[in-house]
Amino acid sequence: MTKITIRDLHIDTGRWMRRAAGMQRVIITDRGNPIAELAPYDPLGAGKPLPDREKRIRRRSRIRIDSAIYISDERNGR
Repeated sequence: MTKITIRDLHIDTGRWMRRAAGMQRVIITDRGNPIAELAPYDPLGAGKPLPDREKRIRRRSRIRIDSAIYISDERNGR
């Protein structure tokens, strides 16, 4: 494990990314405090896929409203 500053990461991002890809963890610090970690990508640990958002949105009922009325109501504080 290697500790680097934000400035080091900014100056030589590619180098630190290659190190992380090569199975070496890199801890990024801000004024000595650890704030982030670069680690190798693990497809099994990436989590489950996101749900089908679009399908859920299409199933919701639609509210019929004239947008001009809605905007004027918002402006008037109603």
